[in-house]
Amino acid sequence: MRISNELKMYRVAKGLNDLNEKGKVKSYTANSKGYANIFEIERGCTIWINHRHDDSLTIDLLISKPAENKYPIACKNAKKRFDEFFDNKATRCRWESKPKDRSTHTRHYVDVSKLSDGEILSTAKKLASFF
Repeated sequence: MRISNELKMYRVAKGLNDLNEKGKVKSYTANSKGYANIFEIERGCTIWINHRHDDSLTIDLLISKPAENKYPIACKNAKKRFDEFFDNKATRCRWESKPKDRSTHTRHYVDVSKLSDGEILSTAKKLASFF
């Protein structure tokens, strides 16, 4: 039986203990259908699981400009380790966190939509311990 990415996202967020106070997946509708924090390397340099508006599930390393300026070595190492973990298969692009304030991030991501919720959660936990 194939389960929806919405249900996968819920199960992964629950497994990461990152549901909101109502027991639901956190979301910011301008950017995604939902998200959960996997690991914060430094403030502004964080690994997330995202349920995108195109219904894909991605594991993202998001690095803000202020974080790159304040923690250049940690951010550089985070990019390197993220790419290492995913065998250099991560895609890189610019990403706007909030359309209103136009703050941009560097986004490294891997699409994990085809994995089961258990595989995604396992990957997320392994990734967090890798850092």
